[in-house]
Amino acid sequence: MVADHASRKVFIKSVKFILRNYSLDGIDLDWEFPAIHNYRSIVKKRERQHFSQLLREIRMEYNREKRNYLLTVAVAAPKIIVDSAYDVDQINMYVDYANIMTYDFHYFTDFTPFTGLNSPLYARATEQLYMATLNINYTVHMYIDKGLDRSKIVVGIPTYGHSFKLFNANNGNVGSPALGYGNLGQLGFVNYPDICHFMKTHKIDVNVHFDVDARVPYLHRDHEWASFDNPQSVMNKAEYIKENNLGGAMIYSLNADDYEGRCIGLSGSLKFPLAESINNTLNGNNTS
Repeated sequence: MVADHASRKVFIKSVKFILRNYSLDGIDLDWEFPAIHNYRSIVKKRERQHFSQLLREIRMEYNREKRNYLLTVAVAAPKIIVDSAYDVDQINMYVDYANIMTYDFHYFTDFTPFTGLNSPLYARATEQLYMATLNINYTVHMYIDKGLDRSKIVVGIPTYGHSFKLFNANNGNVGSPALGYGNLGQLGFVNYPDICHFMKTHKIDVNVHFDVDARVPYLHRDHEWASFDNPQSVMNKAEYIKENNLGGAMIYSLNADDYEGRCIGLSGSLKFPLAESINNTLNGNNTS
């Protein structure tokens, strides 16, 4: 679609049709990722330029029609992707907000067969070099250094976690060897209510830790290990957003939060405890 002006024009026309006929606020472009077609194939550098051109042409069309539609983008967090996929100065010029996907920093793969934190706020003291870049704080300042206005940075906060199957049930630290996905969740993705249910079911022998460096929790019991977020960790992230004068928070996703009240007793008395904690912190309504 982005390869030439004619096809981009067709796409923009369809965007305008949808926005107008459904009275929507705008469009969020989530392309994972321009110029990168999985990590082992050829990098198509011109897609990076074409993506910037698409943003420019959408913005120009909004301006031409005197519309105040939003134009936002969902963008990667790891530097290795950002360096190849985006002209950050062009993104800054044309979008209203950049929703940074600051999660999935660590999950089980054949190349990363060890436990890790899904969405750490800061690097852990023992992390160095590349591993020390896989956190929200590094990502935010990387984008700022590349020319993205603070006011346009929207930090992604997950309501899900990642589970792992420990190689050794007695070694439940961050970075411990893992055999695969845990039993919790599906293919390693575990919703917050399932985390709560696991902690309630195994409250006698589940080990729950809060990493003081990364400011996120994790748990383990026997061979089961999971990284997740809770009301305290998402409040820490919301406070970070305020302290750094960033644009706001993006939650991924509402259906992975506790919308049925399964976490009541562990996370206060509210449904959607993670979304509520973020909202209350950002708006100065926190009473905890």
